[in-house]
Amino acid sequence: MSPATAGADSDGAGAHLGTVPFVPLTCSALPLSLASLSNLAGALLVYPEDYDDAFEEAGARMKAAGHATKLDIGGLACWKRIRCDTKWARRLQATPQSTVVASTRSALGAGLTPEQRVAALRGELKHGMGGSFALGSAILAAWNSNDFAVTDRWVLVTLRAAGCDCDIDSYSIYLQHVIGIRDDLRQAFPSIPFTARDVDKALYFAPGVAHTAVALLVLRP
Repeated sequence: MSPATAGADSDGAGAHLGTVPFVPLTCSALPLSLASLSNLAGALLVYPEDYDDAFEEAGARMKAAGHATKLDIGGLACWKRIRCDTKWARRLQATPQSTVVASTRSALGAGLTPEQRVAALRGELKHGMGGSFALGSAILAAWNSNDFAVTDRWVLVTLRAAGCDCDIDSYSIYLQHVIGIRDDLRQAFPSIPFTARDVDKALYFAPGVAHTAVALLVLRP
């Protein structure tokens, strides 16, 4: 994906999916310089063109239905490369489909804050929603890529290397950082409708990361 097409499938998702925005977060690592924002926009060029096919298909199904099914969640777990030979996967499979549908419909309903959506998935769906919230973040980001991002350990490495000392292991705090960067990108490049999902992809493929815990140069002017 090129920066010119970033966010092209969002079609203003946040406007009609009923997500209440965060209160702005203060972080010493943000806002980023224009050079850093340019580097992030360019990092989207590295993202494999067809990698998100399953992610996008699951997202389209959830947007149309207003909920997720076990098939959607299983597809996203595979896409996120989450181990499924574990207790959470067995317990999810044993959960009635009606429970999965009702739980995810509650989390994807209109007018909720991001924190409330996270709490609904953790509290009602339970299975697979613990730990780093990797699977839960994939569900929310597939459903609304404009306002939600996928969490990943290398993305967190990127933010920490940029100087962030916030508790970004918390998905809600991590997402606030992503939304801030998304809005800065939109301001810097107003012709490109960047999404929160674009930001996590760019942070993952940022030059200098090399997927190791080394100092990240891309976010430094």
